[in-house]
Amino acid sequence: MGKPRWVPVLLIVILLASFYAASTESHVHVTSSTDNWPMFRHDLAHTGQSTGTALTSDVVKIWNYTTGNGLFKAVYSSPSVVDGVVYVGSDDGFVYALDAFTGVQIWNYSTGRAVSSSPVVASGVVYISSYPNVYALSASSGTKLWNYTTVGGRSSPAVVNGFVYVGSSGLYCLDASAGAKIWYTDMYRGVASSPAVASGYVYVGAMDGNLNCVSASNGTIIWKYDVGGRDTISSPAIAYKMIYIGSGEPYDGNVYCLGTPSVTAAPSPSVNPPAGSIVVPDDFSTIQEAVDNAPIGGAVFVRNGVYVELVTIGKPLSLIGEDGKNTIIVGVFPLSSLWTWPVIKVVADDVTISGFTIKNAPDGILITGRPSRCKISGNNIVDNFRHGIGIETSENHVISGNNITGNKGDGIVVSSSNNIISGNNITRNGESGITCYQSENVTIRHNIISNNYNGGLSLRWGGPFYVYENNITDNQVYGIQFGLGCNNSSIYQNNIMRNSIGVELYSHALSVTGSFGSENIVYQNNFADNSQQAVVDIDEYYENKTQGDSADVVSWDNSTVGNYWNDYQTRYPYAAEVDTSGIGDTPYIIDENNTDNHPLIGPVTISLTPPPISEPSSDSLPMIAAFVAVAVTVFVVVFFVYRAHRKGSKQR
Repeated sequence: MGKPRWVPVLLIVILLASFYAASTESHVHVTSSTDNWPMFRHDLAHTGQSTGTALTSDVVKIWNYTTGNGLFKAVYSSPSVVDGVVYVGSDDGFVYALDAFTGVQIWNYSTGRAVSSSPVVASGVVYISSYPNVYALSASSGTKLWNYTTVGGRSSPAVVNGFVYVGSSGLYCLDASAGAKIWYTDMYRGVASSPAVASGYVYVGAMDGNLNCVSASNGTIIWKYDVGGRDTISSPAIAYKMIYIGSGEPYDGNVYCLGTPSVTAAPSPSVNPPAGSIVVPDDFSTIQEAVDNAPIGGAVFVRNGVYVELVTIGKPLSLIGEDGKNTIIVGVFPLSSLWTWPVIKVVADDVTISGFTIKNAPDGILITGRPSRCKISGNNIVDNFRHGIGIETSENHVISGNNITGNKGDGIVVSSSNNIISGNNITRNGESGITCYQSENVTIRHNIISNNYNGGLSLRWGGPFYVYENNITDNQVYGIQFGLGCNNSSIYQNNIMRNSIGVELYSHALSVTGSFGSENIVYQNNFADNSQQAVVDIDEYYENKTQGDSADVVSWDNSTVGNYWNDYQTRYPYAAEVDTSGIGDTPYIIDENNTDNHPLIGPVTISLTPPPISEPSSDSLPMIAAFVAVAVTVFVVVFFVYRAHRKGSKQR
């Protein structure tokens, strides 16, 4: 009987497997994928959390490996550990691959410069920075696959979906397979922070002190948040649907937790063109052409893209963006009109604007020329040189659900009457979050007004103003200011917290307005952790002048209920509750003319709950691909062994 034909095939398979095992025996050990630590801080969200086995008892040294020689051998790089191999950089200018169990060197690669970046291991490739280059090295041999020269190259890369994100003079996106630049976003003073990636967005600190949220697909900066003024080297971590980052400013000293406010700025899902609408760029290449050709009361729908133009709307219509993050209008303006030209100017009644990012002009949107009944909703109005939204000499408008952030002047400035400002996120603007003056019947409700540089909400020269159920927090100078001649206004059920001054009564001379404001009331608010809860700001220039010096008149309770002051029991340790009324028996004194006679013992319940920031989902594609490859290989081997066996059986 002849030797079965399948025997040689089987012997070859066994021989190849034995050869592979022998060739890798020195540094491959049985490991679990849950034990891998493939990048800086473990994962794309920088959680630093592993599901591997914890070490809870006393430990001993298993091995150590000495890099470099002399002074140049410090290891600032954080190791990555994948499939039994430790990858790490050193100040001696080398990237090392070491056996995770013995410390034996498998390979090294010389970059010629110190390597303080931490490596990322993805799909058999090690990605690492060494000034001024980003390198891709074979994980098995250390062979250079490519390098890309940046202007700097200081941060640790993040690799996701075939792209490498890394900081330098700005933020780079590179093709992971070839090293070609996909896009670059400049950031003032550069980037030393390491990017975190979640749900299509890259989060990274910059040396100008900002945490940046950047579109992973095109590098557009979606928002910035100032975390201390300069030198943000800390790398963000994303967990519990919030972002955590440290301040680089030596006098700041804070760790920040950031979450999306309770309002939704731009609509997330894309919308479809309304029936009968004019579509940009399908019907016209520019928004202005589409507006000019639209019928009265019609609609102009703008598809996702970046449009560099200024738009004037002179007829009733709806201007609708496909979605608020990716339909972007960037202002361009004549030098002669440098400080007066908005991205969108509205000079007609009944105009609706929704679903855009609007940026890079003196004003984002300006409603002027006495129009009425306009609605501005669901937009991102960011990084303009003056104001986000301006409303002047007009009335009956609604400003709702917008993200108004990073403008150099006021977020919203209003000098018109009968308006509603509701559900907006108004943060990190250079002046006040909202300024209202020469206005009547303005309602301000359900807004997040925070981290503005010159105050939260300023009310002057008008009224009544109705301000309720807002979060007014973390603003410099003041949370709310009663300015010059504010009358008949009600401030109630707001969280007024962590501002330099909670409420400021700004003093002025009688000759400035002709009269002081009066009939204002502040009650049922939460005052907590403001540097000064409430202040009457006396202007030294007007003090004791014959024309008079005073501030607007404010009542701090409604004759029944006052406000919650979180320093009340510290200031008045012997104060007690009146029966079970929830009201303290000792008045809260601001100064001789301002007293809360019915201070609350406990805080007012005001519901403003942050919605989630999407956390990154685990990337299972590489694992699936590996499983499929192994399954196919096993199937092919078994198939040929089976065929050889069948043929041998037939011959017998």
